[in-house]
Amino acid sequence: MSGERLLEFAGAVAAFGTVGFWVGAFLGQNIPELALLIWLMSLVVALPLSYWLVYGRGR
Repeated sequence: MSGERLLEFAGAVAAFGTVGFWVGAFLGQNIPELALLIWLMSLVVALPLSYWLVYGRGR
């Protein structure tokens, strides 16, 4: 992994993780377990999506 792409990947994962956190906090306002589950599920989607955005697409 080159340094520039690694930073792009880390930034994309952080951005998707932040969005997932806010979605989980909004949807699971009174149920912390649901908010945590939504956030973890968003990370499961964020990791491969970030990898594809940074390293895939014929770059």
